[in-house]
Amino acid sequence: MIPKSAPRELKPQSKMAEVILGLALLAGSFALAAHAVSLYTQGKQYNVLEDAGFSIIVLGGSFDPVNFIWLCLPFTRNQVAVPARFATVGWIIGGIGVMFFVVGLIGKHWYP
Repeated sequence: MIPKSAPRELKPQSKMAEVILGLALLAGSFALAAHAVSLYTQGKQYNVLEDAGFSIIVLGGSFDPVNFIWLCLPFTRNQVAVPARFATVGWIIGGIGVMFFVVGLIGKHWYP
């Protein structure tokens, strides 16, 4: 018989870390969007979609920054904190970004 594990405890988030990481992710999102604009001027449409999608994913991560960072790192999968207030909105925005990213990825490799 497999023993049942104890339920995972969610750790509280530090408000200061949440604000700093959120602003850092927001700045990273703007930097990726600026890179997408520079790719657009070079005429690389599918690379633009990839960068724009990744920018939108990072923008969605800025709504729940601590969990976004922890879930992106491979060695911290089970150390999730209590979700932020607008975490659901961040997941929806991130999902939209994934769609853009996948369309750009498929287009880049399908139509060279």
